Amino acid sequence: MIHKPFAEVTIDDIFSLKEDGIEEGKSIDFKKELNIQQAGARKEFASDVSSFANTVGGDLIIGVSEEQGVITSIEGIDVPDKDQMRQQLESSLRDLVAPQIMGVDIDFYPVGEKFILHIRIPQSYNGPHVVNKERFYGRNNSGKYPLDYVEIKQRFLLSSQVREEIKQYHIERIMKAKADEGYFETTPGASILINIVPIQSFAENVFISALVPQRFRLATLFGSGYDPKIQFEGIAGINNSSYHHLNRQGVIEILDKRILEYDKDTIPAKNIVERILRTLPSAFHNLLEVGLNGPYVISTALLDVKDRIVLYNEQGFSKQSMRTNDMIFPSILITDPSDLSEYDTMLKELFMNAAGYFQTQYSL
Repeated sequence: MIHKPFAEVTIDDIFSLKEDGIEEGKSIDFKKELNIQQAGARKEFASDVSSFANTVGGDLIIGVSEEQGVITSIEGIDVPDKDQMRQQLESSLRDLVAPQIMGVDIDFYPVGEKFILHIRIPQSYNGPHVVNKERFYGRNNSGKYPLDYVEIKQRFLLSSQVREEIKQYHIERIMKAKADEGYFETTPGASILINIVPIQSFAENVFISALVPQRFRLATLFGSGYDPKIQFEGIAGINNSSYHHLNRQGVIEILDKRILEYDKDTIPAKNIVERILRTLPSAFHNLLEVGLNGPYVISTALLDVKDRIVLYNEQGFSKQSMRTNDMIFPSILITDPSDLSEYDTMLKELFMNAAGYFQTQYSL
């Protein structure tokens, strides 16, 4: 693998691979050409990318000749339209690989009148990934190989174990919030709690440093402006009885009590959903800033809301009160932070049901 941030890689790094005699292996592969127009080539490309994602990630370098795994010449490939080829590559991965692989980077480096195609694939925590609904691939020092049954099972078990750990983490954070043992002291009373957990944070030993306010967007759910605070556990934005916290494991916690303090008899569902969806892009920005590209598990709860009336909207439709103390929403897996439609729909439907509506056709 080229040990540089992807955006800093240049054609000089490709020539360095040749000059230094770097061998292809578990985290780097060299290809002479790629005819993305051919069905067989698209499938082979998808197999190569998935093999990296299912293992430790790595770099796929296309446009070089190799012998015994070492680059012998750098010729490049014809790329009449870079944007079109990028779209074809991305489309091939969407069509042939399931589940979708997040965070794949693509770039072209000029060499004469041709280009080196560089594709960086991160290790995936949403796998294992299957190609064309039929074959799983991994990598070792000899390159790509089909995973056997035991290896596939191990990867599925690891994925399930990580998700169970994330579930338990959210339960622990709920207990902390209810006991006012969150990251910062807040006033007593009902609260909204959101945890955004990158699967990578529980699959690896993640430690986040260089926590300076300039890197992050730490707006709270309600209120304008915030005070940045640093502490042993991480960095946060604070606004009265609310905070937006990034811990050193790379987990976001957003806790808010302001909106539920304002009216202690109701749950203003419409306002809550709008504010959550407005705040989440900042949270995902923070995670991407520290190199956590997803997928993410987002968990949501309203705590200590027993007997409050759930207001579905402002048009005077029927409403009913909560008989349980807490509203624990199902956790949602987010693979693309720009698409929160599944999470949005889940929140709206359950708030509508809590307010006494059978149908979900209305807008919050």
